[in-house]
Amino acid sequence: MISFLGYSPEDFLLLPKGANGYKKLHRLSSFPISILSDGNEDMGIHVVISGSAVPDLLVHFRASITSDTPFAEDVICLSDLDNNIMIEFLQQVKNIG
Repeated sequence: MISFLGYSPEDFLLLPKGANGYKKLHRLSSFPISILSDGNEDMGIHVVISGSAVPDLLVHFRASITSDTPFAEDVICLSDLDNNIMIEFLQQVKNIG
């Protein structure tokens, strides 16, 4: 989940306690983004993203779906060629969520 959001594991801190029935809570050190995991078998992973963290999240997500080409740098490689990062993010969340 961390790499899907465009961050690296080093950006998150593993807190000593989980929350909401999850045993593990990873929190981004710079913005209010939390990833809860290791709950009951049917719980999956829960991600909490504060509204104030959305701009930073979109910057990181965009970087994770871009690639350099011989023609230009930072060309977005989107499945549907849509250049709207928020729409692409929500589409991908819908696919995995």
